[in-house]
Order: sequence, then structure tokens, then C-alpha cells
Amino acid sequence: MKEISTKNSFISSLTFHPKEKIIAIGTDQEKIELLDFQGNSINVIPTQPGWITSLSFHPQKNIIASGDENGIINLWTKEGKLLKSLNNHQQEILDLTFSPDGQYLVSASKDTTLNLWTVEGEKIKTLSGHTQDIHQVVFNPNSSIIASGDAAGVIKLWDKEGTPLITLNASETKINSLRFTEDGLNLISGDNQGVVIVWPLQIQTLLNQSCRWLDDYWLTHPQQLKEEYSRCTSANQNIK
Repeated sequence: MKEISTKNSFISSLTFHPKEKIIAIGTDQEKIELLDFQGNSINVIPTQPGWITSLSFHPQKNIIASGDENGIINLWTKEGKLLKSLNNHQQEILDLTFSPDGQYLVSASKDTTLNLWTVEGEKIKTLSGHTQDIHQVVFNPNSSIIASGDAAGVIKLWDKEGTPLITLNASETKINSLRFTEDGLNLISGDNQGVVIVWPLQIQTLLNQSCRWLDDYWLTHPQQLKEEYSRCTSANQNIK
């Protein structure tokens, strides 16, 4: 066991590098501290005013994403160079993460939206549908599914393009934690009342369900979405 002190700073976020022995700590002192596993300082990155509320390392590139209480996301190198600032959320960033394949960044905010970004910081899409603060967001292991959980106990699943797949009414209180199992076949949620639920996920079933919800849309756009509608129709017939 190794105790690491941040010298009277309030630790507001914490993450570690998926491949290197580096810990990133976000504090209330307008800085990100990078430490090795023995607690030795690697670098201190001064940030903009506001607590650092979320951190994520890119799985391959030299990029750290930070989110703060003002709704700003910054992309940094480990050396402290600011690559880009993303200012699309209206309120505090509550969670953010890179996809395991390194192609996407997704951010969750108190403003009830998710934003899907390229790793270069270009916004792909805003994901709307939650009605309360979004406290958790996570990709499944193959980066094809995003799960988000909010303060009302609602979990939503989206595909990697930001299309909604299914809504799970998991709890009557805040979702504090969301994790996929390593094989991606289960989603585990933990809430504010101490309840942990293991959700078995059959992705094809979820896709079939989403197709059924979109039947009316496919029918009113037969030329534009002919191929997709045919796939959905076929899928639905397989589970009737």
C-alpha cells in the first residue's frame, strides 16, 4: 500500500493511464497533477479557473481530457501543452471518457446532455434524452455502445453514432457508477441507495427493439432509408 498526498488539495477527480504507470489527479487548486505509482511528481498542469471534475487518458495517444465545473473540456499532452478547448456544454462536466479504440471522446454534463467528439476535439453530435444531470458515461469494450446514467436513476444506451437504443429505469435515485464487464455482455450499475444491478445485454435484441421504435420513421422515409428499413424489418421478424 502506498499513500500519496496532494498537499492539502481537494481531490475532485482521479484516473490512471491504461498502459503506463501514471496517475492523473484533478483538484480544486486549478491544476492537474501527474504522479507515478510511488507518488513522485511527473508534471503539474495549470488549468483554467474551476475545479477539475473529470479526467480521462487517451488509450494510445499522448492526450489527457479534463472537464471542469464551468462546462469546459480541455485536451492536454502529458507535458502540459493545451491542444484544444471544447466549450459546448452549458453546465458542469460530470464525467468524460475516451472510447477503448481511441476514436471518440464522450462527455456528460449537468446540463442533461452528452456530447460525442472526435479525438481531435470536433463535435460529432449532441445526445439528448436525459432529463436530469448525467453523472456517468462509459463505452463498452469494443467501443460500439455508450451507456449513460443520470440523477433520476435512468440509464440510456446509445450506439457509437449517438443513436438511442434503449432506456433502462434502473433506480429512483442517482446512478453513481456504470461499468461494462470485460466481455461486454453485462452492464453493472450502482445507485445512491447502495443497489447494484447486473444487466445482461444482448446487443442484437437491443438493436431489434430500437428498430421497432423507429418503424414509423422508416415508413415515412422509404427512399432515404430503404436499406436500413429492410435490415430492421428482417431483424424484427426474427424475434416475433
